[in-house]
Amino acid sequence: MLASNLNFYGTTAAGGAYGYGTVFKITSEGELTTLYSFCAKSGCPDGQNPLATLVQGTDGNLYGTTSGGGAIGNYGTVFKITFGGKLTTVYSFCVLSECYDGDYPEGVLIQGSNGNFYGTTGEASGRGNVFEMTPAGVVTSLYNFCSEPYCDDGTSPVAGVVQAANGDLYGTATGGGAYGNDGTVFEITPANVFTTLYSFCLFNCANPGVYPRGGLGLATDGNFYGTVSSAIYKITPTGEVTWLYTFGSGAGGCCPDGDFPYAGLVQHTNGTFYGTALEGGAYDEGTVFSLSTGLGPFVTPVPTYGKVGATVYILGTNLNGTTAVTVDGVTAKFTVESSSEIKATVPTGATTGVISVTTPTTTLNSNLVFQVL
Repeated sequence: MLASNLNFYGTTAAGGAYGYGTVFKITSEGELTTLYSFCAKSGCPDGQNPLATLVQGTDGNLYGTTSGGGAIGNYGTVFKITFGGKLTTVYSFCVLSECYDGDYPEGVLIQGSNGNFYGTTGEASGRGNVFEMTPAGVVTSLYNFCSEPYCDDGTSPVAGVVQAANGDLYGTATGGGAYGNDGTVFEITPANVFTTLYSFCLFNCANPGVYPRGGLGLATDGNFYGTVSSAIYKITPTGEVTWLYTFGSGAGGCCPDGDFPYAGLVQHTNGTFYGTALEGGAYDEGTVFSLSTGLGPFVTPVPTYGKVGATVYILGTNLNGTTAVTVDGVTAKFTVESSSEIKATVPTGATTGVISVTTPTTTLNSNLVFQVL
């Protein structure tokens, strides 16, 4: 992930000084620094094997999860780490009778509009859960999966959740559902009302794929985009699914375009989606692909928050010649650093809202709301 200092940060699931994974920084020039090696203490109370990327909180620190380790057992953690590499274990998961709140968190965290963090675990109640965590480390389980007969609500929500403009959380479960064990898409409201929006189904159904492991991405049209075992789909907030592409449909035999796109999608500021497939391709070792659905370009702020007077970097395409930048309608001072980057200052009087960039040919809006602290 790209942080506010314009360096990239990520995790490795193994390796490092103790063999249990790392947090690293890498510059745009390719200079890599290992910030922290997990299992630095006896019994791994600091966690081990982080499987997801990081998120930058509004306090400026980076937050992530480990799939194992922790102060109570081998159930996983939520951690906080500074740019300088100082790590704090914010929470240790537990499935013992006195602290039953989930284990094995594999998905990325998000920070919601209320300042709390949200994520998923893979095995609470044996089937996974969605949890909420305050910045102080108080965890509440919002929903335990397989709460319905035959697990119609889904199982193993390993990818995490996203938050839409209405404040609801949306995510995927890799198993369960109304048709067996093919997975679901779900919604949780701020009032903690759970709804299964869609159940995937492969046999005797029209679906070209199952097992949505990569989670959902919220696009600029307000819809969610995701991947299953051999296809890409769009789903509306009300649960209407459109199948956009089926892998293995290219010419030249099986899967020259790829197969098993488990990692999900990301929307580039040019409006196009990009992703990876685990297998297939010219050498049957996987592919990198793009998918255009006709969505237009936009801009995105880094970071996604800031106080009045703070610097925000605005990323996009074809930004040369920009004539105006506004934050929730208030004019901001800016400089064009390159065709893909603007450096702006959060203006006095600005409130939380959309960033707009006026170029010689169009006005580009941010894909998310910029939070004025």
